[in-house]
Amino acid sequence: MGWFFKFTNSSVGKKLVMAVTGSFLIIFLIVHLIGNITLFFGPDAFNGYVSALDVVKPLIRVVELVLLAAFILHIFNGIRLWFENKKLCFLVLMHLTVMCQHWM
Repeated sequence: MGWFFKFTNSSVGKKLVMAVTGSFLIIFLIVHLIGNITLFFGPDAFNGYVSALDVVKPLIRVVELVLLAAFILHIFNGIRLWFENKKLCFLVLMHLTVMCQHWM
């Protein structure tokens, strides 16, 4: 597991985690939208959708936990990448300032 944590803490790993969790969140939104669109097809269609969801309720509970974990990971890695980018921009600015001072 050491290589896994080493990879997910690298810059590429953090961006990959952001991509995977973001894709999962987008897929959830699309599925949720499709389910809510059944409202426009009348009460029978929506009640059929709700009864189908009631059958797979244990699976839905697991998916909710995975969704929560993906949401937390997405926010956490987004904040980490944002701070690293700010720190990198500051360091680049400082290096450029020092180089400009040496050239003058």
